[in-house]
Amino acid sequence: MVRREDLDALLDTIEILSNPETMAMIQKSESDIAAGRFREISSIDDLLGELS
Repeated sequence: MVRREDLDALLDTIEILSNPETMAMIQKSESDIAAGRFREISSIDDLLGELS
């Protein structure tokens, strides 16, 4: 027996893994993080400041 929440999570994962554009964005993000190209957001004010 599988809980509905677990099944939903599995289906979401399959959808992400089967989408080439989404996977390319994830891989680019991982490369950016490894290269230090990111900003740390620790508060809502930080986030709002990035959006302005």
